[in-house]
Amino acid sequence: MNRTLINKASDILYIVILLFVIMLGFYLRIKLFLLNPGLHHDEANLALNMMEHSYFDLFGPLDRNQVCPPFFLIFSKFIYNLVKFNYCAGFSDMLLKILPLISGLAVLPLFTLFLDSIFHNKSLNILGTVFLALNKYAVYYSCVFKQYSTEMLVAVVLMLIIYKMAIEKQYSKTNTISFFLIGFAPLFSISSYFILAGIVFYLAYLYLKTREKFYVEYILLVSLPALMLALLIYYPSYLSSHTAMYNYWAEELGLNFTQFIGAFFYKVFHKFKLNFLFLSVTAVVSIGIMLRNNLKLFFISVFPFILTYFFCKMSLYPAENRLILFIFPSLIIILLYLFSLIKFLKNDFINLIIYLFISTYLVLFINKSPTPDSFILKPDMAREVWEYFSAAYDNSTPVIFAGSKNSQNYYNKFFAVNKSGYVFSDGINWSELYDTIPHGTYYIVSDLSKSYNLLLKKKLLADTKIIEYKFFISPWIKSKNKYGWYMKFTK
Repeated sequence: MNRTLINKASDILYIVILLFVIMLGFYLRIKLFLLNPGLHHDEANLALNMMEHSYFDLFGPLDRNQVCPPFFLIFSKFIYNLVKFNYCAGFSDMLLKILPLISGLAVLPLFTLFLDSIFHNKSLNILGTVFLALNKYAVYYSCVFKQYSTEMLVAVVLMLIIYKMAIEKQYSKTNTISFFLIGFAPLFSISSYFILAGIVFYLAYLYLKTREKFYVEYILLVSLPALMLALLIYYPSYLSSHTAMYNYWAEELGLNFTQFIGAFFYKVFHKFKLNFLFLSVTAVVSIGIMLRNNLKLFFISVFPFILTYFFCKMSLYPAENRLILFIFPSLIIILLYLFSLIKFLKNDFINLIIYLFISTYLVLFINKSPTPDSFILKPDMAREVWEYFSAAYDNSTPVIFAGSKNSQNYYNKFFAVNKSGYVFSDGINWSELYDTIPHGTYYIVSDLSKSYNLLLKKKLLADTKIIEYKFFISPWIKSKNKYGWYMKFTK
């Protein structure tokens, strides 16, 4: 009787806690989406590409050193044009973030389903979902006009489909269609090439093991569309942006495995630090055991993870947190796999104890009331500056853009001004540029306080007559070094 009660209590608590974790993940993402922080430099770059190019042009190389899956931009452009409310900057920003938000929400229940398919362990299902639901990068990039949230969703969908697929001869007709469609995944996700490589290697292993020719057919169905897209879309884009991005890509040369693991967990939980060396050792041991026990899972989740690390190590792919976000679900699976082999963790009484610890952490997390500034990783005040400035603009005084030229150009579409043609931004000697400005009255609009903007401001305060000056600090950004400002002055 007591055992029956424990089993029922365990089942009920599992459902309650799991749903709560998923809803908490939804809440964090939707809350940040509704706060709708302004677009930062990279988002503005991508938005300008989407606005200025036709649907067909989005398949080609993009401007401003941007590389993005064409279907991400095409779907975003379709949503944007369907509503056609782009005269309002705030609503425009929100429209652009709809697809990332949908991706960020959808990945949570799908990842839980994937975990259950692998482990059949309630505690590990909850724990893995907690890691994904509360990860700062996963939350933030669900509310940013960039493709990283969608790429993570594509990775989970691909892994889930292949893991649950019966890759046998009697299902060849259905599998033929599935593998052909999977080959076009790079239209939605550039990083899907890492997952596709794992799928191809797994099919190659099955062929070498059985010598069944239909496995070769599957390999071709996956590989040919993916290679065609690489040659027609991504290689030209790579050539157009490689020179400008070389230094950025080369920064991660020499990245060790522990640093790579740590890149996924930067400030993951509130005041909760992880030992990255311990996680690295756990990952290596887990990978070794999975290679022996579950080759299918190894090839579709661990192999892409190892391949991603290798590319980052060789500076062929940047080890930037946003660019490796797609492989974060694989890391969770790797870390949990070792613990899935511990038999007593499947005991309902032990599960109840684990639920208690997880619930305690969730209570502490909520009690600290995680604020939006905890999740806004790249604050930018361009929209706030422009909204205030445009209301008082006289439509004649020249305006100088300081800070991110592309953020300024993006918001200038909604608040048209008489741009002077002078732009203070990276790589420009602001002092020399300032000296070239003829005498007269100007506005300077700055989206974000940076070192060169501060130097410019000091020179303006020393050498000019200040008519009006105002700076802006967002209520959800605590750092006083992150603010926008504008100034009206006479030289």
